[in-house]
Amino acid sequence: MELNLRTDETFNIEVSKTERYWVHTNHGKLLDTICGSMTYIYGYSNDYILDKMYKQQRQIAYLDFKHNEICESSNQLTKLLCDEGQFEGIGYAVSGSDGVECAIAMNNQYWKELKQNKTKIISFTPGYHGATFLNRSFRNEELGPAIVVERTTEKNTLEKVEYLLTNRNDIGAVIMESIPWSNGINPWSKDWWHAIRELTNKHNVNLIIDDVMGGMGKLGHKFSHKQYDVEPDIVVLGKSLTGGYAPLSCACAVKRISDVISNNWAYGHTWQPNMAGVGAALAVWDLFDSSAVIAVSKRMESIASSLLDRDLIVDYSTIGLITSMKLTNPITSDTYLKNGLTGGPSIKHSITICTPLIADDEYFAELESRLVSCLTVI
Repeated sequence: MELNLRTDETFNIEVSKTERYWVHTNHGKLLDTICGSMTYIYGYSNDYILDKMYKQQRQIAYLDFKHNEICESSNQLTKLLCDEGQFEGIGYAVSGSDGVECAIAMNNQYWKELKQNKTKIISFTPGYHGATFLNRSFRNEELGPAIVVERTTEKNTLEKVEYLLTNRNDIGAVIMESIPWSNGINPWSKDWWHAIRELTNKHNVNLIIDDVMGGMGKLGHKFSHKQYDVEPDIVVLGKSLTGGYAPLSCACAVKRISDVISNNWAYGHTWQPNMAGVGAALAVWDLFDSSAVIAVSKRMESIASSLLDRDLIVDYSTIGLITSMKLTNPITSDTYLKNGLTGGPSIKHSITICTPLIADDEYFAELESRLVSCLTVI
């Protein structure tokens, strides 16, 4: 998160227009390779999403969302999410960071209601769960409830988790990302998911999945845990829940948890839920097409394979809409920009691309051409 200061100086990128997968700037027409922070997977200026938002706002602009205040559209979204993910209760929030905090509040209240002092939460580093103070503790940047486990091999990491769960009785949850990405895309294996679920069940600990980065299509499913064949206790969605068109996130809980916390649940804020976000989320639900994710993934594998053959990259992986490439030679964000691309590398030796579901022949041709230009050392 940048600190934006009031200044008369012109610097960085001045954006004049966004459309589909293009960003028009003072540096030219840039191809967006990360869908606006991996969020706008249906592109910019999507008429269907915008129309659905407009109609929702015209009908109901605001919902206080007390227990005695409901509306058809929010009920519809809640039902869709609960049925799809096999959940019973939902807490709405705004950003992904807020959604994670909502999940932590659910977990904490659950143990409080059961009169068990399980206030600690295991997390993993490198990892990312949001920009707020609480969530920074999950990567050891602030003091908080986190017990941070450094990720090494899956076997060693699992042994550390098992040791903690066996020798401490104050741990109430394990939180993990559906797709770790902060140090390059580094997914957990299916065996890991099954092993961590077995451990949390054995020690009576909740499994919280932060699905903000991977959920609502980017990994191929609305809820990413479906591809791992696990049943988490709480899942957080955000980002592409609304296709980026309005802030909205949610924490979804299984019946065991929602039954316990429902009578005393008092966690909330002004926009819960944001009704523009509800309209956008319902539109995104209509637009989601898993076959389109598969088609995009295949095209990206083809491009990555071509770059590998040219010795421009040394390795790659593609999961749904997300492709990670390890580069033969390091580059900077400025190099990315000079070759007509935006969303440059945060790690000089690696780039991550989130391909929009609306990607067509023009997108793939421009992407490959600009990547070759960017990665070719002259």
